[in-house]
Amino acid sequence: MEDITTQPDDTPNPSNTLSKIGDELLNKSAQAGDALLEKSGEALDKFGALSEKVGKKIFEKGGELLDKAQIAGEDLMHKAQTELDKEKSLDDLTQEANDMNDILQKRTNSFEDSAEKLNESELGKHDDFFSRAQRFADGDYHNEGAKKMRIQKGSEPPKMKEGKTHGFEDLDGDGDDIIDDAIIDGDE
Repeated sequence: MEDITTQPDDTPNPSNTLSKIGDELLNKSAQAGDALLEKSGEALDKFGALSEKVGKKIFEKGGELLDKAQIAGEDLMHKAQTELDKEKSLDDLTQEANDMNDILQKRTNSFEDSAEKLNESELGKHDDFFSRAQRFADGDYHNEGAKKMRIQKGSEPPKMKEGKTHGFEDLDGDGDDIIDDAIIDGDE
């Protein structure tokens, strides 16, 4: 059997040419794959180194952040404890309330004492309106108070000065030239 791939007239066999092109394509693909593998290996190494650096930075920064957060938490706890120490305990508040109650009790007692002293003060020595009105109704017109009224018999009013007052005349003849009794005329 004769080889179909070769022809006696030295014309290239199309299947042989296809085979050569396929081999060349395969060789070029293999070379490209090797180059790609080589470049991807380098890229992978670079990426690995970069990710390692980034990881270290993250760990470093994370550690620093953790330290800062821990310090901030300790400061916050310290401030909270300081504020708690400033707050008064329940016993202190109860004692303070009892002290205030004692002060209030003293002031109330002092007010009651002063109210009792008020009755004994200068106002207590004087009569009130109603007792004076009662005395007036009973005939004490001069507000002599608890004194008994005395009427003296035979006492005469003091004598007036005698003599004439300049510009007046005694028209009624009673001896008082300033005061004259009214004269009523019935002719009107």
